[in-house]
Amino acid sequence: MKTLSLILACALSLGASSSLGDPLSFSEGRALSQERGEVMLVLVHGSDWQPFGERLFGGFWKDAGFAQATGVVLADVDVLQDAKEDVRTANDERNEGWKKKGSGLQTYPAVLAYAPDGTVIGVRQGRELPKELDAARLTLLEFSACCRMWRDLGRDIAAARDAKDTARELNLLIARDRLPLNRAAKLLDEVKRLDPADEAGHAARLTFPYWNTLVKQATAEAKAGKGAEAEERLMGMLANEAYTDEQRAVIHLALGGAYRRWEGHGEEAYASFEAAWRAAPVSVCGRAGMRLFLRSRGGASLAFGWGDRHTSPVTEDGLEC
Repeated sequence: MKTLSLILACALSLGASSSLGDPLSFSEGRALSQERGEVMLVLVHGSDWQPFGERLFGGFWKDAGFAQATGVVLADVDVLQDAKEDVRTANDERNEGWKKKGSGLQTYPAVLAYAPDGTVIGVRQGRELPKELDAARLTLLEFSACCRMWRDLGRDIAAARDAKDTARELNLLIARDRLPLNRAAKLLDEVKRLDPADEAGHAARLTFPYWNTLVKQATAEAKAGKGAEAEERLMGMLANEAYTDEQRAVIHLALGGAYRRWEGHGEEAYASFEAAWRAAPVSVCGRAGMRLFLRSRGGASLAFGWGDRHTSPVTEDGLEC
C-alpha cells in the first residue's frame, strides 16, 4: 500500500507541476512513434458530447509532465457529433489516419496503445478507466509502463531470434503474452515454431477450450460408461504446468462432473469440486466447484453459502478444510 501511495503521489505531483501544451494529432503521433520506435497512446474522446473524456483530456492528457512520466508518445482523436461543417472538416483532417474499425474501441473515452508499426496492442476503456481523475491518471501510467515493457521484450525477442536461441525466444514471447495487453495475432504460430512438440505446454494453454465445452464432454463420457477415459485425459491435462489457475479450475470441475456421473466415485467428485474451488476461488468454475462441494457435503444451507455453520476452521489460503 505504501508503494502504491508513493506512485500515486508522484503521479499527482507530475500533473500539478506540469504545463499544458498542444497534443499531437493521430498522424503526428504515428510519425513520431515510427521515428522513435516507441509505443503511442491515443486518447479517443468527444469534446462536444462526452464530459468524462474532456476531464481526462484537460485534466492531465495535455500535461507535459504526464507525457514525460508515461515515456511513450501521446496523441488524441476527437470524435465530434454536433459540430458545424467547417469545424467538422478541420477536425476530420486532424484525425486523418485513424480508423475505429479494428481498434478495439467499444466505448468512449478510450485510450488505445499502438505499436510503432500501427498494430493495436492494448486498450483501456469503460470500467478499466476509473471515474476519479487521480485514479485514471495512475491507471494510465501503469498502462504506459506495460507498453514500455512490451517494447523492451520485443527488442529482446528480436535479439534472441537473431542469436537462434529458441528457448529464450519462447520464454520471452510467453512473458510478453502475460502482460495485461492484447495477445499477438500470430503468437500460437510462433509458439508452435519454437516448440513443435509442445514440451512446455504453452500451445495447449493457448488453445484451451471454453470451460463449458470441457465440462460437458467429460460428463457425457462418464454417462456413456467411459469415465476411466475421461479421468485419464483430464489427469494428463493437470500434469501440464503451463495452464493458468483458472484453466486448472476448469479441468478439476470437469473431472468432478465425470466422477459424479461415474458410479462409485462420489468421494473423488467431492475432492475435484473442492480442488476447482481452491485453484481459482473467484473464477466461474471456482465458484461452481465451491457450490457443488458445499452442497454435496453439507446440504442446502451450505449450498446457499452458510459455510460457517458447518465447515471446519479456515486454512491459510482462506478456504475451509
